[in-house]
Amino acid sequence: MLKFTIRKLNDRFAFPYRYKKLTAKLAPLLHDVDNILDVGTGDGHLGRQLMDATGCHITGLDVCLQPHSHIDVHYYDGSRFPFVDD
Repeated sequence: MLKFTIRKLNDRFAFPYRYKKLTAKLAPLLHDVDNILDVGTGDGHLGRQLMDATGCHITGLDVCLQPHSHIDVHYYDGSRFPFVDD
């Protein structure tokens, strides 16, 4: 029960505050960037906010895929990126 309550509080208050602050700090640095690879993206919530704020495209990688992601997330085995190296 306590774990559930803490998760709900984080989802409602802590995470939105953190995403807002990070987006405000990172977005100005990304004004000339077209594509970003987000390693360890989680559910992609921050990536979605950055995409909306900057217009860039963000692709996520994570070792644990979430059931509901806010951006396109690919499985990453922790040692090799699942993309062709160009």
